[in-house]
Amino acid sequence: MKLYDFFERIAVGDLVFIGGRPEAGKTSIAVKFAEFASKKEQKTLFCSNEWPADQIVDRLACGVVLKDDLRNITELVSVIEESGNIQYFILDYFQLLERSKNIEFEMSELKKTAKKKNVAVIMMYAFNRMFNWKQGRVLEFQQDGISLETYADIIGYIQIMADESREILVVKHPYGKTDA
Repeated sequence: MKLYDFFERIAVGDLVFIGGRPEAGKTSIAVKFAEFASKKEQKTLFCSNEWPADQIVDRLACGVVLKDDLRNITELVSVIEESGNIQYFILDYFQLLERSKNIEFEMSELKKTAKKKNVAVIMMYAFNRMFNWKQGRVLEFQQDGISLETYADIIGYIQIMADESREILVVKHPYGKTDA
């Protein structure tokens, strides 16, 4: 599915994971989604835990607020609650958040907050090089074995096409067709 078509299927309150292997273009796609939101005049908060703010600010569209140094899921929930009237929160990327022993509770709180505040939360997720989306659980912490699929409304997988463009395979979507 083309990037814009995937973006258009995201509804307010959705918790979205978009995954890809290393070098798949996760940060570029996150920035592209911020641009799509900006063109629709939707207020967006963009957080990059991978890139320093001064390196990513030139890539972001007007109307996108940048935040860096987000440490954990609890802080992510607080930022969304305190951010006022935003429509999108984009995080690049999920694995760089510190994990706690209460991740199930924190993910549940994140999902409740996204629904309550009508914010679509889009989180980029890096799969390891051995990942195969057709084999079992898509989103789990390698070390902890904790599945995140139950919390996600939408899961997309970045596919690199023959011409080096990117498309997203829809692995999970509650109100639409999937590619799985």
